[in-house]
Amino acid sequence: MTTISIIVPVHKVEQYIENCILSIVENSFFDSHCELIVVDDGSPDRSMEIVQRILGITRQNVHLIRQNNQGLGIARNVGESQANGEYLWFVDSDDWLPTGAIEKVISMILTAHPEVINIDYVMSDGIRTTVKNRATPGVIYQGITYLSLSCVQNPVQYYIYQTAFYRSHNLCFEKNIYHEDALFTPKALFLSQRVVRLAEDCYVYNLREGSIMTSGNNLKHTLDMIKILGKLEGFRQSYATDFRQTFILSRYSALAIGGIYYYWRLLDKNDRLIVSAKLDIWLMLKPIFHSFSFKYLLAVANIRYSNTLRLGARNS
Repeated sequence: MTTISIIVPVHKVEQYIENCILSIVENSFFDSHCELIVVDDGSPDRSMEIVQRILGITRQNVHLIRQNNQGLGIARNVGESQANGEYLWFVDSDDWLPTGAIEKVISMILTAHPEVINIDYVMSDGIRTTVKNRATPGVIYQGITYLSLSCVQNPVQYYIYQTAFYRSHNLCFEKNIYHEDALFTPKALFLSQRVVRLAEDCYVYNLREGSIMTSGNNLKHTLDMIKILGKLEGFRQSYATDFRQTFILSRYSALAIGGIYYYWRLLDKNDRLIVSAKLDIWLMLKPIFHSFSFKYLLAVANIRYSNTLRLGARNS
């Protein structure tokens, strides 16, 4: 039986894809416990040619899926829909797995039988994150408790999901938005009853020029963070049943406000006017007060004050 389905969406990564694929298939325990699902998201370069050269024509535990370009979220959804493994691991095609990563993850699966595993990672230049994870390794937590211990990092690559859990809650990624993990991860963890931290570096994150996170489309970044804030608040209103749950989920909405402000500061005056038409200031204020994240009040005030000045100037 397949233990882990590793899903790799591919789009314009011909410089990186060989390292990614080799790091997976050459990892110990891959052949005996895993399947690899590569989703060609309409990549216009040589990425899939490189994938096929590495993997060969036939390999029982490798599946290649082709589709027109629909974005990272849809590519992940398509890969998940074809997965046969007990667990799902979404790996980005410009990153890679260190030696022994799969073996360590499988060991945790056999030991803890969790719904979600949160792995540690390292940057490609060897630098480690300064974000503290206060969860005790190996201890099983309810998801809401895990969310409360520290501000968890959103990238979905740092989590391995039990397939039955994933499908029972109809989890999926939003179409055509940046930062979809900022919406997906808090929701998925909240719904889980068994989350465990694996304090081993099982992933190498490659922050590169030209990636989604470093692209210059700051207006889309801003507008998508506004969408994420709205959906997080909608989720909180539907699922939070007490003060504690409201407080914890509101912290992640407040982080989205920080993201909105970060990208808003990079916009020119015309783009700020576009953003102002999409903003609901009350929607921004509610999670700030629910979570006592008052440091974001300045961000809201700056956006509100600037938008008022610009709208007044345009109408005068």
